Amino acid sequence: MSLGHGEGKATPMGWSGYHSCQAGLLPWDARKLTWVQSLSLYVLLCHPAQFRVVGPGRPLLATVGQDIVLPCHLSPHLDARSLEIRWIRHQVSETVHLYQNGADQYWEQMEEYADRTELARDGLFNGSLDLRISDLRPSDDGQYVCTVQDAASYGEAVVELKVAETLP
Repeated sequence: MSLGHGEGKATPMGWSGYHSCQAGLLPWDARKLTWVQSLSLYVLLCHPAQFRVVGPGRPLLATVGQDIVLPCHLSPHLDARSLEIRWIRHQVSETVHLYQNGADQYWEQMEEYADRTELARDGLFNGSLDLRISDLRPSDDGQYVCTVQDAASYGEAVVELKVAETLP
């Protein structure tokens, strides 16, 4: 098997069916790759992620003192229990909550979120990555990024939270 050489497309030849992907111009002659190298290159270029991370797509509104769930999930709905799930503040890139190796890890958590966050564990098996923040503060207002990774894939989604003293 070899990869076809063309206008930025890597096409596996010798398979039943036709497969292609946009790979950009390769910096080497793909015809000189071994079968294993060709297959690895095809998988990396054509299937870079096993999942997508999806947020709500609209800002969430809440008031000071409330609890809120920041929704986020995997598409397709895969079991997330073995993945690293990290919620961070967008502007400061610091950790709000970290789930890794099947457990919550608090050693990296921002002090402002200590004892106020919880990853909804009951939905992890179905790809739910929801984060509950308790006792909202005005400083919680802003963008959060839900990041997910394993050894081969990475994805993220932004969730915007607007915290007001009282809702209009």
